[in-house]
Amino acid sequence: MPRLATKRNIPSNANDYWEQFWTLPESADDVFLLVGSQDIGRVRDEARENLECLIEKILSRLFSLCDSPQFLSPEAPVSHLLNCVRVLTRLFPFVFESDDLMIWEERFFWTPHGSAALHQRRSNLGHLNGPTQPSGTEDHSLKSTTLHSKRISFAPKEQLQDSEETTHGHRLIKTLLDLLFTSGFTLPTALESKNRVSYVIWETGIGSSKPIGTSKELDDNRTEILRLLLVLFSRSMYIPPTAITTTENRWIDAVVTGSDRQITLAILCSLVNSALKYNPSGWGLPYNHVMFNDQRELLVMLCLQVIVVLLDYQVIERPTTPPSHFSAGIRIEIGAVDSHNQESSSSDSPSNVPVPNTNTTPSDQQAQRTSEVTHKNQFRFYLSRLHREQDFLFLTDGMYRILSNPMAASSTYLPGSTKQVKCHIETLMFCWKTLEVNKRFRMYLLETNRVLDFVVILLYFSLEHKLDPTHVGLVRMCASMLQTLSKDKAFGHTLNRPFDGHASLPASVRIHNFHGTYGDYLICSIQHLIATTKRTLRSLYPALISTLSNVSPYIQNISPLASSRLLQLTTSFASPSFLLAEESNHRLLGILLDTVTSILYYQATHNPHLVYALIQYESKIQTMARFTLQRGLDDIHKLRYRKDSSSSAAHFTSGADGHRTPIVLWVDFHCFNNDILTSPDSGSIVGPKYIALATVSGNVATFKT
Repeated sequence: MPRLATKRNIPSNANDYWEQFWTLPESADDVFLLVGSQDIGRVRDEARENLECLIEKILSRLFSLCDSPQFLSPEAPVSHLLNCVRVLTRLFPFVFESDDLMIWEERFFWTPHGSAALHQRRSNLGHLNGPTQPSGTEDHSLKSTTLHSKRISFAPKEQLQDSEETTHGHRLIKTLLDLLFTSGFTLPTALESKNRVSYVIWETGIGSSKPIGTSKELDDNRTEILRLLLVLFSRSMYIPPTAITTTENRWIDAVVTGSDRQITLAILCSLVNSALKYNPSGWGLPYNHVMFNDQRELLVMLCLQVIVVLLDYQVIERPTTPPSHFSAGIRIEIGAVDSHNQESSSSDSPSNVPVPNTNTTPSDQQAQRTSEVTHKNQFRFYLSRLHREQDFLFLTDGMYRILSNPMAASSTYLPGSTKQVKCHIETLMFCWKTLEVNKRFRMYLLETNRVLDFVVILLYFSLEHKLDPTHVGLVRMCASMLQTLSKDKAFGHTLNRPFDGHASLPASVRIHNFHGTYGDYLICSIQHLIATTKRTLRSLYPALISTLSNVSPYIQNISPLASSRLLQLTTSFASPSFLLAEESNHRLLGILLDTVTSILYYQATHNPHLVYALIQYESKIQTMARFTLQRGLDDIHKLRYRKDSSSSAAHFTSGADGHRTPIVLWVDFHCFNNDILTSPDSGSIVGPKYIALATVSGNVATFKT
């Protein structure tokens, strides 16, 4: 790598030198060790032509390996392919972070190259040699949506010649997506498919009922490809925040808008199923994670990260263009892997991915579906179409299995006996995106009361990481999810169920002597979260207070503890020091007052403890009613005087008789009476057996005993 920075214009035909990048490394660690960050930076800034040549050589080798008839044979070893992927993973962040390379990136990756286009057309004919079927045999009915095994066929050469020229960027994305579903590389070789690439779902779950099998080698290869895809998708991280909403990320856009429908469904279901099938407990034996290294978690984390990035991407609207070359000439047939289910397949089968059903002809249905997702995020679109109860049950169980792991690991009798996963944050992000995209999933959680399990998890993460600056984003996400859930009327009614499992919670989030409902626990947890963070989470106050306000008309049987906590929170927000600290704080107090009023208006007969607590807080409520700006300022001045007095100390030294002990006199220089320093209560500063009088001259106090 240092040679790239020191020697300019290394010829592209120096094959002995360029081949070292995909022949020497034996692992991902070797690539990161041989291709150092400082060396990459020097090459980028001092010998850019060498960096361009290196990337072009790596891409050329990657494409030739994938197109080779001897793919995965000694003539085209898989180690060379993996090293090409690893080197690209190492190089792209340095390309993205340089503003000077933006124009070069656009020209190199997204400008059509004639030779590349011709090579792509030739490779399409030799790659994936599947049978060509007449277009009239396509079946777009609900029965044809099973994704257990599909044979990919390409249109004749004449159709390909009419497609747009291929760019390096599009071809790289297309190649990586193919590699995710390549037999012998990321899929088992035993699949009954005539093609090298078969867009089948990796794991059982959504859209699949029969496992295809996997191995550690296949999982490792999937991990390498997903890591490079994630690096490419991270292009948005290098866009200024002011331009992020108007700047297109072409790497993500090529996937979410340019992929064929069946390819999109295969990717979506494979990533989701692989992530949510993961069981952190393994065999269920204590300390099993100490004896065995779990490589599966890395794949799960990458699956979640990639799918969250794809779901979160907002497509920038642009003029309508012809369909991408990704879907040009591709037809999908049902294979034989799950042939025993083909005859019995129906729209109600959990193996079918839900799609719209109309009375139009197949060609009209395809045109309608194309128009629905044109220039839209197809991953968000198809995730929003899920509606089967079996799919929702799979999503709920998989999410809860991962999200509950940190809570279970911290409450075991044997410390460290349970493996604690690191992918819970990504799982929570995916849960949030699913709630945001699919309203039917949110209703499923509410109707089955499974939403209560997620409420406890959200409160646990918020309370556990409330003082950790590195997890402030996690706490913010939990607050936003609670606010999102609270908008549904059914959520407020669900909170009235008794919280019988409170005793099993970790000690850090358990409330002493708690007996109440989920609503009581929600109120107490939010009050504790606000009261113990010293306003470090003040940006989350609106979301937390709005959550209480949204559920207030439906809360019943509030416990004495929760009633007291709610009024404590209200009076603390009514204190002048908080009320006048920021311009919008009075709105938070208004929301809290509306919350209490709403409970009394709609559920007064079912909340006697709150009524009793209001009687106890009568004096504070009256003070709140008499509040004026002047009184608030006076109270703030008094608090400041008391704070200043606590930092000013006068030390009274004892005599030599041995009977006097040192006395510390806390002096309040604002309590004067004709130059005599007095205490607010007795008129003089009193110590044990002695009375200290002080005369003040300027800023000097003279004490006499």
